Amino acid sequence: MNIAFFGNFYPDAVDGVSVVSYALGKALVAQGHQVFFYFNSDKSSTQTDVQSGIIRRGFPKKNFLQLSPDLADFLARNPDKIDIFHLHSVFYPPNTAFASALYRLGHRYILSPHGGYNDNIFRRHWLKKMFYYYFFERKMVRRAKAIFCVAEREKEDLQIFDYQGIVRVVPNIITSPPLATESETTVYNDHLTKTIIFLGRYDMLHKGLDKLLHIFKYIEALDNNIMLNLYGRGNDKAKLEKMVASLHLRNVSIHDGVFGKEKDEIMRKATAYIQPSRWEAFGMAMFEAAMLGVPVIVNKNLYMSDFFVKHGLGLLIDDDFEQSAQKIVEFMNDRPRIAHIKSQIAEAIAKEFSPLAMKEIIEEAYKSIL
Repeated sequence: MNIAFFGNFYPDAVDGVSVVSYALGKALVAQGHQVFFYFNSDKSSTQTDVQSGIIRRGFPKKNFLQLSPDLADFLARNPDKIDIFHLHSVFYPPNTAFASALYRLGHRYILSPHGGYNDNIFRRHWLKKMFYYYFFERKMVRRAKAIFCVAEREKEDLQIFDYQGIVRVVPNIITSPPLATESETTVYNDHLTKTIIFLGRYDMLHKGLDKLLHIFKYIEALDNNIMLNLYGRGNDKAKLEKMVASLHLRNVSIHDGVFGKEKDEIMRKATAYIQPSRWEAFGMAMFEAAMLGVPVIVNKNLYMSDFFVKHGLGLLIDDDFEQSAQKIVEFMNDRPRIAHIKSQIAEAIAKEFSPLAMKEIIEEAYKSIL
């Protein structure tokens, strides 16, 4: 098959959708398919991504709401003989324009919302969201040949659209990290300071970081040897720093985002990774940490929390700050449990989400709409 994604995706991007879309494109190439990334750019360009074999095609952009004449003409001629187009993300005007053009031309397209239709997202800036939904988004969704959800629980989000097409669960691909050197590995020691980390966008509401700081206030009262290190970017960094100061938190540190080897090193040295989001489809940083053998602490609202509960590979918390703090302190001091999770977690994830494990699921999902 020849498959075109709309967007210019990279494996080291801050945006999780970019990371998972790139991983999917790379896996499709490895399975023998031809994959293209079509994207708006300042000028026309074509290059092959050496790492993956994906062909990137840039087209001069017209504006945020309309396709450029060059891209519209290219889609009409379809010289790449694309069988399926794939759109990622939602409430994004360029996607809407792209989908409208595909529909007019009779091209099939798939939509991956990546959790973007969760009720909490509709409630955020609800007036603008509902306006855009009624006049643009709803039409784009209903015209899609198929929708790929990352988890079973995401299917519930589609009910508002009364969608009648194909719905498939296609989880994100999780790749194995580079092998650690002896100096990069750590041994859990309950006499040393224990560290919890979070990596992601500094968004207080979405990522639940305000809740996390309130939980940590209780943690500090129970165990002064547990540290919390946050790494990321985002508009709410100043709010986070102000809240840390107002709560008089001693063991919380806020850092800029980290990438590549530095990120892997920080993850490997952590005792646990925490994902306190109010809503989240998948949580790629959480899975990346888990693939490095780091136990996870996850909010029950995450779609993928079911996976960690099923396999006994982490700790589930809720919105009760004091109770969650007590659970976390017990978890962080349970040496046998931490050691067991460290020995099992990467293998369990690879069995379900590695490129090899996902190969048949991906192949069947795309073929189902041809």
